[in-house]
Amino acid sequence: MRNIGEFIAKNAVALSIVLVLAGLWPISQLPKIRIDNAIDVWLDHQSADYKEYADFQKEYGNDEWVMVAFSVEGVPENKAKEQIRSVGDDLQKIDPAISVVSVVNADPMTIEALGGLLMSSDGKTAGIFLNLSGLGKIENRRAIIQKIDAALAPHSEGRVFHLGGPTLMNAELDRISEHQSRVFMTLASIVATICLYAVFRSAVYAALALAGAGTAVAFTLGTAVGAGMTLNMITTVLPVLILVLSLTGAIHLIHRFRKNLNGGDDPRRALGTAIDDVIRPYALAAATTAIGFLSLLFSHMGPVRDLGLWAAAGISIGFACNMVLIPAVLTLFFKKNFLKKRLQTETFRIRLRPSAIRRFKWPIVAAGFLLLAGPAFLVPSLRVESNVLTFFEKDSRIQRDYQFISRHLTGLSTMEMDFRGPFAETWPYVQRLKEKLEDIPDLSPTVFMSGNAFRMSVFVDKMESMAFNKLVEKVREAVSESWPGAVETRLTGTVLLLNSVQEELVRTQVESFGIALLCIVVIFIVVFRSAALVMTGTAVNVFPITVLAGAAAVSGIPLNVATIMIASTAIGIAVDDTVFFLARLRSETATGADAENAIDSTLRQMAGPITSTTLVVSMGFFTLIPAEFIPVRYFGILGGLTMISAWIGDLILLPALLYAFHSRTGGRTNEPS
Repeated sequence: MRNIGEFIAKNAVALSIVLVLAGLWPISQLPKIRIDNAIDVWLDHQSADYKEYADFQKEYGNDEWVMVAFSVEGVPENKAKEQIRSVGDDLQKIDPAISVVSVVNADPMTIEALGGLLMSSDGKTAGIFLNLSGLGKIENRRAIIQKIDAALAPHSEGRVFHLGGPTLMNAELDRISEHQSRVFMTLASIVATICLYAVFRSAVYAALALAGAGTAVAFTLGTAVGAGMTLNMITTVLPVLILVLSLTGAIHLIHRFRKNLNGGDDPRRALGTAIDDVIRPYALAAATTAIGFLSLLFSHMGPVRDLGLWAAAGISIGFACNMVLIPAVLTLFFKKNFLKKRLQTETFRIRLRPSAIRRFKWPIVAAGFLLLAGPAFLVPSLRVESNVLTFFEKDSRIQRDYQFISRHLTGLSTMEMDFRGPFAETWPYVQRLKEKLEDIPDLSPTVFMSGNAFRMSVFVDKMESMAFNKLVEKVREAVSESWPGAVETRLTGTVLLLNSVQEELVRTQVESFGIALLCIVVIFIVVFRSAALVMTGTAVNVFPITVLAGAAAVSGIPLNVATIMIASTAIGIAVDDTVFFLARLRSETATGADAENAIDSTLRQMAGPITSTTLVVSMGFFTLIPAEFIPVRYFGILGGLTMISAWIGDLILLPALLYAFHSRTGGRTNEPS
C-alpha cells in the first residue's frame, strides 16, 4: 500500500466530496428512527416454536394485557365494589376494543376461572384485568399506558395503582430506550471530547477526530434505519460503539501525522507518510473488529444480529471517513499559515521502560499465562439469566408494581395452552389438568372458552430463568400424565419462547467466539506470516477475554442478552492495538534492527497511541454505566474492563512475550520484498 498515502493526500478533498454525496441518502433517513421493544422482536422467527406461537396469536389475537391492582384494605365491601366499578368504567372508555374484567362486571364462571387475578384471597387487594387482544397489532404501547394512567388519575387521591403485564413491560423498555438513545450519545460525545483534548492537547485535532467518527455514526445509523432496523434496548448502544471504535483509527492517524510533522517533514509529506504507515494496520484492525461483530449474526435473536451487522458496517464506514475526511481537512489547513501552526503541537507521551519489561519478561509471561488459564475454573460458576424483570433497577416503578401484584394477586409471567377435541373428552381433561396445576406451588391456571377450543393461561410467580424452566417441565409432565389421545394440546407463550431463545443465545455465542477467533488467527497468518507473531498476537488477544470471564464470574454478573455478546465483540476490539503494535514492529525489523532494539523502539513509539485509544474507548464504554437497563450497564462495565485488559496485554504482556520468544528467532517476520 505504499504511495497510496500520497494519492489520498493529493485527492482528499475530491474523495471527501464523493463520500459526503454518498451519505446524503443515509442522512435523510435519520428522522425515520423508530423504537420497538416488543417481545416479538426478540424471538427466533425461524423456529418451529415461534411459528406455533404465531398461529396461536392469529387464532386468539395478541396475548397482551395489563393488570391494574390497588388496595381496598379497610374499605367496606359495597364501597369497594363501587370504587372498582368506577375505575373499571373509566378504563373501558379508553377503547371499546379493550375488554375490562373485574369482580363487579364478570360472570361467576369468569370470576372462578380468573381466580386470584381479580381479588386477593384476603379481600384486601383488587385487580382489574385489561385484555388488549381486541386491539390487534399494537404499534404504540406507551400511548396505551399513558391513557391508562390518565384514566386512573382521577381515582389516585389516597390510593396507589400498580400496573403489570407484557404491554407495560414493553412500554417501559421503549421509554428507557428513547431516553438512553439521547443520553448515551450526548454523554459519549462529551467524554470523548474531553479525552481527545487531553490526548492531543489541541482542539483542532480533537474536532478532526470527532468529525470523522461522528460522520461514521450518522451514515451508519441512517443506512440501518433505511434498511428497516429499529432501535431497542440493545441497539441503542450502536451509536456509542461506532463513535468510540471509529476514534481509534483517527487517533493512530493523527499521532503518526504529528510525529512526522514535528520531525521536520513538510505537512503534505508528513500526511502522506502517516497514511502509508497507518492504512494497512488500520484496514487489518477494522477487518478483525468487524469479524468480531459479524460473529453475532449466528445469534437467533434479531436485535443481536442487528447490532453485529451494523456495528461491522459502522467500523468499515468509519475507516473510510477517517482516511478521507481527516486528510481533506488537514490539506485545507496547509493553505492557511495561521492554521498550519496549530498543527504543530506536542504529541502525547507515556513513558514505559522497555528495560524493565525485558528484565522481568519471564515473571510477566508466567503471570500472563496464569491469568489466561485461571478464569477457566470460574466459568462453570457463570449463570444465565433471562428474567426481564431483573434487568430493571430494584427501586424502579416496574419492579415495585410487579412485586406488589405478585405478592397480593398472582405472578405476571404466563404460559399459554389451548385444547381441541371432542367436548366430552376435552372438558374433563382440562378440568383435571387445571386441578393438577393448582396443586403445584407458584402456578395459577385460568381457563377460558374460545369458540370450539379451551384456552388456559397459567400465571407463574417465579420469573427467574431456572425456576421458571423447572415449572415449565412440571407443566409438561402434568400434560403428559393425564393426556387423552383424542385431545390436541398446545403449549406456548412469549416468556417460554424468550427463555428458550436466550439459552440458545449462550450456545450460539460460544460458537461465534470460536469462529471469530479462528478468522482472526487466519488473518494474522496471512498478513504477518510469522509463527511467533501469530502465537503471541493470539495469546495477547485471548488474555482480555479470560480476564473478562473471571471478572464476570467473581462479581456475579450473569450471562444475558447483552453480556453474552461481549466475548465475541471484545476479541475483535482488543485486537486493534495489537495489530498496530505488530505492524510497527515489522517495520522496525525490516530496517535491519536487531529484535530487542526493534521491540524497544516499537514500545516507545506505540505506548502513546495505544494508551490514547484505550482511554477514549474504555471511557466510551463506561458512559453506558448510568443505563437504567442493567444488561447495558454490565455491557459498558465489561467493555471498558476489556479495553483496560487489552492495554495491559499490548504494552506489557506482548512485549514480554516478544522479548522471551521472538528475539530468539532473530526477529524474523517474513517481511515480503
